[in-house]
Amino acid sequence: MYRFIFIVFILLFGKAYTFPDNIGKYTERSGAEQELVSKALKPVSKSQVVILVLGSHDDELLQDRMHTAMDLAKNLGSEVKINWFLSGGTKRQVQESSSSEAESMRALLYNGGNSNWEIKIDTLSRNTAENFAHFRKYAESEPKLKIYAVTSQFHHERAKSILSGITNIPVNWILSSKACPSCYRDEKRHNLNIDSDIRNALKVYDEL
Repeated sequence: MYRFIFIVFILLFGKAYTFPDNIGKYTERSGAEQELVSKALKPVSKSQVVILVLGSHDDELLQDRMHTAMDLAKNLGSEVKINWFLSGGTKRQVQESSSSEAESMRALLYNGGNSNWEIKIDTLSRNTAENFAHFRKYAESEPKLKIYAVTSQFHHERAKSILSGITNIPVNWILSSKACPSCYRDEKRHNLNIDSDIRNALKVYDEL
C-alpha cells in the first residue's frame, strides 16, 4: 500500500516539479525573441545612410539639388552618419570655372559641413547613366545601407529608368522642385537616348 502511495506521489509531484522547469525554459526562449524584437524596434542612435546627389551643368539646378540634400541631412539628425556620394563631371554652365559638378557640390557641403559626414566625389561621369555606373561600383564595395538619391523632379522619371538598367540597388528618391524653362522639353529629347546611355554606361562600369 505504502509503495503504491509513494509511486503515485512521485508521478504527481515529480511532474509538478519538472513542469515549472519546462515553463522556465520556454520563457527564456521567449525573452530572447522578445529582446530581438525590442532591438529591431528601438531607434538606432548612430545609424548610417548614403546620400547620392546627381550633378547638373546648370548651376541653379545643382544648388537646388544640394539644398534639398542638405535639408534631408538636417532632418536625419546629427547622430546619423552620412556617406555622401556627389556625382558629376565637368560639363558645367560656367565656362570660366574649371571645377567639376561634384567639386562644386562638395564646396557647398563644406560651407555647411558636419564632422559626422564622409564625402566621396565622382568627377568622371558625363551623364546620368554614368552617374549610376560609378555609384554602383561604390555601393557594391560598401555595407548595405539605406540609400537616398537626390535629383530634380523633372529629371526623376528618366533617372529612375536609367537606374533600373544599371543596377537593382534600391534607393529612396528625394526630389528638388526647381526646373529651367527648357528642362521638360530637354528631358523628352534625352529620353530617346536612354537605352544607348545605359549600354555605354555599363561598359564604363566594366572598366572601373
